[in-house]
Amino acid sequence: MLTTRVSIKHFHTVFSMLIFLLSFVFFYMFMLLSYFGLDVLIVWDIFVSAFYNYSVVFSLTSFSILFSCLVSFITSVVFLYSHYYIRFYSNFKFFLFTTFGFVVSILFVINCVDLFMVILGWDGLGVISF
Repeated sequence: MLTTRVSIKHFHTVFSMLIFLLSFVFFYMFMLLSYFGLDVLIVWDIFVSAFYNYSVVFSLTSFSILFSCLVSFITSVVFLYSHYYIRFYSNFKFFLFTTFGFVVSILFVINCVDLFMVILGWDGLGVISF
């Protein structure tokens, strides 16, 4: 059986390319939403019971998608070039995951409509920045 494993020294490159592709997806979504003049609301039911329902609402407007595209592009460049200036750091993987957590928190602040999720994203930014 042939298996492929990504070593830790190439992990940042693969991760950077995936986020770079995500920035192209965001850019394509921006082009579609701005061309057709649409705004998209995505409702995700996280908790559903007989007495209480909790949903997270993501608002995808053309401006929020454009900002998400820019954030993901800058993140991919940071991940790609971080190998050159942090490769001898003993916690390189920790740096990558905290940076990714920071970016996910930024995307929550940008795209979430629900106040609880915006506060959760804002607290994520504060904790990871500390």
